Amino acid sequence: IVYIGYNHKMRILLDTIITKVVDFKVKRDRFSVITETVIKEYQNFKFKQPYQQANYYCSLILEDQSWPWNEALEALSHLEADSLAKFIPCILSRVFFECYTTGNISSNEADSLVQHIEDVMFGGTQPICKPLYPSQHLTNRILKLESGVNYFYPVQGPNQQDDNSALLYYIQVGQDDFRLNVKLQLFVLIAKQPTFHQLRSVEQLGYITFLTKRNDSGIQGVQFIVQSTVKDPAQLDERVQAFLNMFESKLHTMSDDELH
Repeated sequence: IVYIGYNHKMRILLDTIITKVVDFKVKRDRFSVITETVIKEYQNFKFKQPYQQANYYCSLILEDQSWPWNEALEALSHLEADSLAKFIPCILSRVFFECYTTGNISSNEADSLVQHIEDVMFGGTQPICKPLYPSQHLTNRILKLESGVNYFYPVQGPNQQDDNSALLYYIQVGQDDFRLNVKLQLFVLIAKQPTFHQLRSVEQLGYITFLTKRNDSGIQGVQFIVQSTVKDPAQLDERVQAFLNMFESKLHTMSDDELH
């Protein structure tokens, strides 16, 4: 839950949200409307840009706790208001929460907000919630890719009317580390313009061409994204690899003055 507002109204807003959570009741009419909205969002996935779909599939492969959109869509079609109502006490029976505050708020005020949540959720002789056991805490885990091994995951685009193909070329670098983060950020800063110039301007592979730094639950990496109507993903992959080979040679010949 994310809430934003004036600092002197934070407590009032928090009280409103916590009350809604604690006293949550499933309204059948609203349930139907919201379910239909979510179903349409999943169904519209096929109309997203191919590079956006490529980014989704990359996350799906890397993340340990993730499920395909079509499986979620299938589950939604069988979900009823009563099943959600029965699930509410279950989800509130044991909880673990973290709070992050920023802005015009003191540490004492932040502590007071957290304490208020604890008092409402865990206080009293018959608390609404109990803390999760340490072994029940969920952890976001990312698949470790073996060094020196190339993986290729092709997916047929669901929208047959879209002539674009897309490539997401992902390089996993390592766990979150200060020096690593700085070096990775420096690489992206140096390579971003040459990437666009070579792949977009010179080779004209596609208008959507960019290089970005990627962070998946603390695992750092970089990704090249190219969307094209003139090359298929395998050919785009070859061009990105060729660019990396060329840019590696350029990096070795760069002087300290150029880096600074």
